[in-house]
Amino acid sequence: MQANACTTIYGIIRQVIDWPWTIVPETTSGEAVCQAPIAIAGDSSMHVHHQWLLVAAIFTLLLPSLVQSQDMLWQQKYNAGKTALEAQQYSAAEKSLSEAMNIATSFGKDDLRYAQTCNELALVYSGEEKYQDAEKFFLRAFESYKRIKGPDDPLIAMEWNNLGGLYELAGKPDSAEPLFLRALAILEKKYGEASAELVVDLNALADYYNGAQRIDDAMKFAKRSMDISVKTWGDDSSRLIGSLKVLSSGYFIQKKYTDAEPLLRRLLVITQKASATNSEDLLWALEAMSEVCAKQGHYNEAEQTILRALAIRKTSLPAETSNLTSQAAARVGAAYLQYYEKMYNLASFYVKAKDKAHFGDAETDLKAVYQGRQYWLGNNDPRLAEVLNSLGELYLLQNRDADALSCLQNALALRGPNNTQNLEGATSMCSMGALYFKQKDYANAEKMYQEALAIRKKIMDNSAPEIASAMIGLAVLDLIQNKLTDAEPLFKQAIAIMNKAPDLNASNLSICLENYARLLEKTDHHTEAIDCITRARELREKLEKDSKTP
Repeated sequence: MQANACTTIYGIIRQVIDWPWTIVPETTSGEAVCQAPIAIAGDSSMHVHHQWLLVAAIFTLLLPSLVQSQDMLWQQKYNAGKTALEAQQYSAAEKSLSEAMNIATSFGKDDLRYAQTCNELALVYSGEEKYQDAEKFFLRAFESYKRIKGPDDPLIAMEWNNLGGLYELAGKPDSAEPLFLRALAILEKKYGEASAELVVDLNALADYYNGAQRIDDAMKFAKRSMDISVKTWGDDSSRLIGSLKVLSSGYFIQKKYTDAEPLLRRLLVITQKASATNSEDLLWALEAMSEVCAKQGHYNEAEQTILRALAIRKTSLPAETSNLTSQAAARVGAAYLQYYEKMYNLASFYVKAKDKAHFGDAETDLKAVYQGRQYWLGNNDPRLAEVLNSLGELYLLQNRDADALSCLQNALALRGPNNTQNLEGATSMCSMGALYFKQKDYANAEKMYQEALAIRKKIMDNSAPEIASAMIGLAVLDLIQNKLTDAEPLFKQAIAIMNKAPDLNASNLSICLENYARLLEKTDHHTEAIDCITRARELREKLEKDSKTP
């Protein structure tokens, strides 16, 4: 562009004065240079002086056109890069924005175009997981905005938020929190503590604290965001989506599903209206709603919502996965793994609900999930254990004991060193305990339940229902073997744990009460036994009613 502009200027000058200009070939930077000979025979110094004045005047007149052409070229490259970034076409975005960066550098580091280009290029590098490059350009953008706008401008808050989000992605959450708080402080000072300008930042903080399991902090910011959003935009505006997501997530983490449910229903209504512009929010709402319904035993609605979500995800999956770059393959793999995760959720709904009509679908889906995860993660990834455990549980329900044992043993072999993988191992042990119990191999059953209970007690809170589940297995074993004094305290502890959230633990609680009633009958506590049986029946009736909720 600069060479062409220089050549144009040269042509105009030759029309005005007869001057033996030459064009020096392009330099290594790609620029052509207009140059005159040092001396020309026969020219008077005055004549040369007048000619140079005229040349200077012409350059002065035409220079704005040259600058404008550079600005237009920067805008073109910048816009192309932003469009590619929004479509997650990172290679194309990096190419266009790098070209824009080369042009913006010529404007100077105190130019907004330079700061804007640095910011967008950092977002590209973040999407490509090139976190060091992303950090470098976010910091350049921050320094540029700071010189141009001052330290308390909202653009500075934006960069603090961008850096905070980057540090979260890069696994540096402790570095992220102070940046989010600085950004919020800038906006509060600028707009006030009840301004709608704060909502995005409040949601970012709530989301951060949800991820860090700092629930009190998360709920404080989420509720504040929700209050501001409703007062500003009303009850059914699409501007409430972010606030509804972080607030419902906070309740879900706390297992307050009855509080999360109405927020998610509200979110579904809003996102369905706005789905033409952002199907990602609708997808999030459907998947969150299916989990909340499943946790409460509303399996029909859980099934309906997850099927809708799976249909949306399936339409976005690329049909061809060969000949991909490593970056593209990583993104495609992530999309498929998310799809398989939701397919797993649907299959596990059928298993947990003991829905015999869908056992065939559950087996087909679980096998597809196993093969998909195996393809993208490899043969030895611990995440395969989750699928094998569900298959083992399904085969137990179908009395396919050999298949069940094979799946559960393979799942146990995949157990890894971290807590999540150890807990998955405890799930394998509990299912194997149930299998050995069924086969009247009480010694091995007891061993499995005891190991599972020890793992869960070590890792989980003492009030976790998973601990109660292992206790029930041991208690029933003792009851069958007439070890009543060993069984009674286990039954009582399990019932006490599950009574803290009886609606959520209704299935296991009803089983526990029925077996505890048998112990009470054996010890001549008939009235208490009748009370337990009555309560167990009520829980089962409620479970059946809830499972049919549309």
